[in-house]
Amino acid sequence: MLKKSLGPAWRQQGFSLLEVLIAFTILATVMTPMFHCFYVAVGTNTNTALMGTALALAQSKMEETINEPYAAVVDQTERDFSAEAGYHHYGDYRYTVAVTENSPVSKTVEVQVSYMDSFGNRKEVTLTGEITRR
Repeated sequence: MLKKSLGPAWRQQGFSLLEVLIAFTILATVMTPMFHCFYVAVGTNTNTALMGTALALAQSKMEETINEPYAAVVDQTERDFSAEAGYHHYGDYRYTVAVTENSPVSKTVEVQVSYMDSFGNRKEVTLTGEITRR
């Protein structure tokens, strides 16, 4: 008797479990690719910042190297930046300096900085310059 007095309004009080499950499935299907895009975008942004830092460190090392006396510009094996004075915040970055003597008055200097990107891959930034005897 109660059902008859309420009429059609009694049947429309909420969503059925099936309707909720279908809506949730559609939402999950749409949101999964969006979350993946967000993850990739954050990783790319982080990698750009890491690469910018590596480039700045390479430029700094290049300036230090070419400002040394000509005879003192020699190869340097791989070193950790954190061991250098003024670079203690950059322990995740390593560098090498390769010097090639082109002639008695000219050398090519190559500074390579390596680091790990946000996806766990080893990356490198290399700068090359020339110095001459003064």
